[in-house]
Amino acid sequence: MGPGDFVKVRYRGRTRVTKDRDGNITSSRYDDETPFTFMWDSRPYLAEVGKETFVPFEAASLALGDPRAGDTTRSARDEAGNVMWIVDRPTEMRRLTVLYDNVTDAAGNLIIKPDVTVTDLDGNEVMMVLDDPAGDSVLPAQPTLLDSKQLLAQIERQRRMIDQLAEAQGIEVDVATATADEPPKSDAKSDPRSDPFSELPEG
Repeated sequence: MGPGDFVKVRYRGRTRVTKDRDGNITSSRYDDETPFTFMWDSRPYLAEVGKETFVPFEAASLALGDPRAGDTTRSARDEAGNVMWIVDRPTEMRRLTVLYDNVTDAAGNLIIKPDVTVTDLDGNEVMMVLDDPAGDSVLPAQPTLLDSKQLLAQIERQRRMIDQLAEAQGIEVDVATATADEPPKSDAKSDPRSDPFSELPEG
């Protein structure tokens, strides 16, 4: 799993706080009514409270932390062979701390982070950085170009993703496999009027 894949998220809510002029928290409440918006490539993905929503892997990583982040910064390649950098988990956690307004409890845990569960298309939970700041469960990154088996596995994941997205939207999708047969030939006879050179004089 990685860039180009979709994941399923179930958003439950988040804690919201009120601060005084000095930045001290004066009150807090759990908001389980307002949707949460994931963003990727300038496109919003609205997650309604209590509902399962499909979002790109990149959008989930941006809001919840890249689950591939480990002890060190490392490089990896996407399915097209482009080099990308995956920062270490402490750096990713610092980014998320700034993203969520540096509001932490006495133990250093983020307070206003979204309360959300992320799973893959098979229903297996994906531990994001907000779920696992210490990095006890790091998602493996693809270090090289995909081989044929991995490509087929990715195509199958994408096919199932399309099926699940279509089912969620109530759309019927024709997934018939294309054949290698030659396209049908036209039975229509050539019409000389359609040939711009048919009226040219001979010789």
